[in-house]
Amino acid sequence: MIWFLFSYLINLRAYPDTIGSDYILIRWEKPESMDYEVDSIKIKSSHITYVTDPSGWSPRLYSPFPDSFLHKASFYNGFYYHYTFFIFTGNETILDTCKCVSPTPPWTLSYYPPTGTVVSDTFISAVFKYSRMSFPEEGVRVFSYHKGDTFHYQVKLGKYEIEYTPGRLDTTHHFYFYTIPLFRSMDTVVIRFISDSIRSVRGNWPLDGNQNEIKEGSPDDDLVIKCYASLKGDYTLDGAVDIEDFAIFASLWKKERMPFKELAPFTGTIPYISVYPDSIIDFDDFCAFVLLWRWSLQNGRRGKDGNVTEDFYLMKGRVYADIEGVRGIEVITDGELEWEIDGLNMKGEMEGKRVYAIAFTAPRNLHGSVFVLKDASFTEIKYVDAGFHSHRSLLSSSAVTLSGGRVPVPYHEGEILLFGMDGRKRKTLKIVDGYVNLNVPPGIYILKGKGFSAKIAVIK
Repeated sequence: MIWFLFSYLINLRAYPDTIGSDYILIRWEKPESMDYEVDSIKIKSSHITYVTDPSGWSPRLYSPFPDSFLHKASFYNGFYYHYTFFIFTGNETILDTCKCVSPTPPWTLSYYPPTGTVVSDTFISAVFKYSRMSFPEEGVRVFSYHKGDTFHYQVKLGKYEIEYTPGRLDTTHHFYFYTIPLFRSMDTVVIRFISDSIRSVRGNWPLDGNQNEIKEGSPDDDLVIKCYASLKGDYTLDGAVDIEDFAIFASLWKKERMPFKELAPFTGTIPYISVYPDSIIDFDDFCAFVLLWRWSLQNGRRGKDGNVTEDFYLMKGRVYADIEGVRGIEVITDGELEWEIDGLNMKGEMEGKRVYAIAFTAPRNLHGSVFVLKDASFTEIKYVDAGFHSHRSLLSSSAVTLSGGRVPVPYHEGEILLFGMDGRKRKTLKIVDGYVNLNVPPGIYILKGKGFSAKIAVIK
């Protein structure tokens, strides 16, 4: 016969012997009210629940009984160990139970964003090890600040995934969060995972944020991440909203469900804005981008110059180009500019100069006239290629006028590629004894050849 006793009959305590130990220390005391003699005690354990059957092998203690017992265990963090004591007294068996949690609480395997980084999104993730997790949204608190102005965010759980390894009791838990609104532009962001709110279901252990394997709880065991929110619109994270960012913005035009790239609707004052995404990048986002770009210009924030090329040519106030796969163009000038191509375009000022920019929703091949300049004595051009890399182009005005027929060139032999301003290859012309035969219709062409820079040629 098995009798079930409550803990007041036999005082049982079970807890880890030491942190990192492979033993559980079980202490017990015989109450004064216990009026029967114990022959032996059999101890059985389980990770799942209490054992009710005393059969089978397990550790057994005999009189005289020690006041404690070390039980060897292979720990799985965050789990309860259930102990059943079968107390044999003559013809009867009395059963009592206690449980012990393993010595290490859940801990953080990885997280995003890393401390000290500059981020353009509001994506927060945390990966925790061991056992089932209880993780309410209030377990994550986020606020940001600049110059004493603090902003608090609403945190939402976007996704939860669990990774289970067959044959093992430990698991990996992936939590993905986002904030409402997005991180405020140019703020210092503080993300705090609250230890007392993030617990293993088995054992109710709080998060071990400092990973010292000591059950301290909040605030000592809170995991705190400090990062920096980039200037909104600065998709390349180079500290400026520039033509590369405009090219990226144009490539996202009218796309939906890209909340971390959105710029409107927003609250606040440029550049310290808080964005509340509306699931589409549209005219409202474009207006916000223009304001951020102008702020960047006015505050001397400039992106990378890139390598220097000679891809734009000036002739009689009109600028031509012959380039494949262009995503955006920026022109700084002291004159007036009129685009001769279509695209998203904007205008600003920097250090007394006018700045014009245009970007395309997809890479565009430029063959021919790009824009017209009026009353300009200074012009600087940057463009972005299909791979979103910027280039600084010198504006060449070295047009040559040639008559049709057989004309001399400054090279003894080789060949010249002759293009029309629409980019279509007209001919490959052979140089023979320093002469080339320009047997083509009159017009404006681009001459390209080995050994010299491309030039605009007016062939009469």
